[in-house]
Amino acid sequence: MVDNLARNKFYELGSETPGFSKGTSAKTGGAESDTNISDDNLSNVDGIIAVRDGKVEMVMPKGSGKYPTITPGNDVKVFINEEEIFDTTVLTNKDAVVLVPDEEKSAADYLVEVEDDLMTAYLSVSYKKGKKYKVMDSEAQKDLVIAAKTVKDLPVFKVHEKDILNDLADKNVICYIDKCKIKVLLARSESFKREKIAQGLKPRLPVDETVEYTFQQKHKSVNNRLINEVISVEPGEVLAIKRAAVVGEPGMDLSGAIKDAPQPKRVEIKVRQGVQLIDDGSKAMAIIAGRPDLTEGYLSVFPVYNHLGNVTPDNGDIEFKGDVEISGNVEDYMIVRASGNVTVYGFVANASIHSGGDLRVHGNVIGSKLYAGGLSALCKEISHYLMNVDGQLRILVRSLNQLESQMVQGKLPVGYAVKLLLEKKFPELPKICVNFAKNIEGGREKYDMLDKSIPDLIDELANIFYGNGPLTKVPNMDALLKLDKKVMESLYLLESLANKRASIYANYVQTSGLVASASIIIGGEGSFQSNLRAGEDIVIKGARAALKGGRVIGNGNVEISEAGNTVGVVTKIDTTAKGTVKIGKVWSGVEVKVGEFRKKYNYREMNVYVSNSRVK
Repeated sequence: MVDNLARNKFYELGSETPGFSKGTSAKTGGAESDTNISDDNLSNVDGIIAVRDGKVEMVMPKGSGKYPTITPGNDVKVFINEEEIFDTTVLTNKDAVVLVPDEEKSAADYLVEVEDDLMTAYLSVSYKKGKKYKVMDSEAQKDLVIAAKTVKDLPVFKVHEKDILNDLADKNVICYIDKCKIKVLLARSESFKREKIAQGLKPRLPVDETVEYTFQQKHKSVNNRLINEVISVEPGEVLAIKRAAVVGEPGMDLSGAIKDAPQPKRVEIKVRQGVQLIDDGSKAMAIIAGRPDLTEGYLSVFPVYNHLGNVTPDNGDIEFKGDVEISGNVEDYMIVRASGNVTVYGFVANASIHSGGDLRVHGNVIGSKLYAGGLSALCKEISHYLMNVDGQLRILVRSLNQLESQMVQGKLPVGYAVKLLLEKKFPELPKICVNFAKNIEGGREKYDMLDKSIPDLIDELANIFYGNGPLTKVPNMDALLKLDKKVMESLYLLESLANKRASIYANYVQTSGLVASASIIIGGEGSFQSNLRAGEDIVIKGARAALKGGRVIGNGNVEISEAGNTVGVVTKIDTTAKGTVKIGKVWSGVEVKVGEFRKKYNYREMNVYVSNSRVK
């Protein structure tokens, strides 16, 4: 009966019950049980366990009752008979149980990293806050899991600047340390990784020698046409310039050692044909006119531009100062312009070719316009204009000389005097200069085939003499004298270009127009319904060559194997009085004019010879 009363007292009041625990019991404070304790059931009662104030209190089972179990939870260690357990364990009345709550200590650690080149140092700091735990009380249970809770956060440890500086010194870092940044980082008491705390003075890198090539490929679009303006240069034109190197400056690493800057790389301008080095190899200059080329680092100038394949809208029209050779055809609506000779190895169909020199077409010419030496007429036109300007310019200079005394005394500025004379005595000079400059804008393509100095001079004349131009562009008499010198130099250049002879050579021409400053020579099957105009002779000869329809106008001798055809197609042949016309076979409908002499043939004749004085 005493045992029964003691057990009931434990359940109801939580009192200490001798004989029911083994050296670890403490009052559990109100443990309850759903079991109704009586004399009938005390023989089979399960054991129970509870925790109060960090200590375990147990009641052992009765009869065949189940023994209680204990399981370690988080943040607490459980010792049974001085040995720590890690899994669920059954308790008996002989077991002494001790509970030890965990305690995490505060910690702080840092890492100083220095790059191998001793140019950069980094600092990493990790902080760990400590925690203190307390075992949680629990009610009486058959199977108890021990738990703990945090009751206090422990203060973090400090990382001291002095320790970091000593570590840096041990790693040979003594310069460029950012102490202010170190203080700020440590004051935060927060973890961080690889913050830069020291940076050496990097050497300033040198600037290597370089070669600047002063020419470049030009593509332009005019009225939605792609024009491939092939690079071309004149003798004396600078093609490449070597830019001098800039030496670097030394730096210093974190140990105080000097870090030398690398030496700048040196380069050489490498040249081949058509190019010469000048100014101690710092410049490359063209010594011939033609197309500059840069291949495998070598600079050359080729007198001929070789266009591989056909000239089509895909690759654009061609403009080139020099000779042009086209391996294929010149197709519909394409334009080729060259200041030198042009050779086409294919056919020319519905296209235009302008050459400053001879023009040769190996294939047929159909529905096209060919011009050889076309610059001759343009050069004569510009020469006429510049001669007019030069004459008026010389008179203008003489008039200024009469005002020299006033200009010397400063009473009349030269520019103002020029403006007055243009308004009073030379009103036509500004007009013709401006009008001629406008002509350039209207037909820039043909002027671009000339030396650049000529269109530049035309623009300069308009700018100087028009409006208030003299006030700003003629500061003294020397300016006018230099301008007159430019005009004379351009006249000499234009004269040499105007006298250039250029001929056209073709095999067969159909419904086309040909103009040559020298001769036109056609073989193969001759010319059909085309217009030919030559500054010298016209020759249409060959086994099957014939002139059928159209008109030819020469300025020398005309020699044709056969003219006209059996159906009497109208065919006209003209030349000047100094020329002659020879025709192997002439048909009805052919008209020949030599000077003022004219003869029309109404039937077939053989071996015709016509001059201004006789017909044979």
